[in-house]
Amino acid sequence: MYVKLFASLYQGTLRGCSDEILVFTNLLAHADMNGIVDKHWRAIAEETGLSRERVEAAIAHLEAPDPESRSPEMNGCRIVKMDEHRAWGWQIVNYTKYRAIRSEDDRREQNRIAQEKWRNKQRISKISHDKPPSAHTEAEAEASNSNTLSGKPDVSPQKLINGEATEAAKRILGFLNEKTGRQYRAVTVNLDMIIGRLKEGASETECRQVIAKKCREWATDEKMNQYLRPATLFNRKMFNQYIGEIIRVDN
Repeated sequence: MYVKLFASLYQGTLRGCSDEILVFTNLLAHADMNGIVDKHWRAIAEETGLSRERVEAAIAHLEAPDPESRSPEMNGCRIVKMDEHRAWGWQIVNYTKYRAIRSEDDRREQNRIAQEKWRNKQRISKISHDKPPSAHTEAEAEASNSNTLSGKPDVSPQKLINGEATEAAKRILGFLNEKTGRQYRAVTVNLDMIIGRLKEGASETECRQVIAKKCREWATDEKMNQYLRPATLFNRKMFNQYIGEIIRVDN
């Protein structure tokens, strides 16, 4: 169990009410994301070590209106019963409100992490730009070698016809499956994305280079790994960005 507690809990009208605070923190620890606590009072008694009478008294206090409460919702009641037909199961009135509050330390830490990620990104970008233009990235070389070893010549966009484009797209899709270990099928929805980029001027080698480069970048990234798919890699807008990231080699 884990819950964020605010110091204000101990500095308001519950100050000095040790049973109420103990029972309330137990309810907080068991609440779902909407503040619902579907739990019998006997379970609360066992976990807090309080007697039935003390738990019932504490719950009655928490259910009662509090005219001095900081929050006017429900006349200051801290909990309300979920159902009138039973004596257990509650909703914490201001749970979602307080759950959304971030402490100043939380915000500072989040900003620190964000700034560190931005600086790392800028540093990596600078290293990439400073790289000699004659240097091949490993991903580019791998894509080029794979195309050469396949025995299939690179398809020139100027000579593309429907049959050639489809065959080239199938080879590119096969390369994607090989790199990702997946089994994207050579169906229209997948091939059309690749064919569209080929007909716009991308070469087969460039398509493979994009796949290889993104596999190196995203394969171990839990969030980005899912985007190693035709719909993302060969999306018209995104593909043109990925092509721009490839380092060219002047012959």
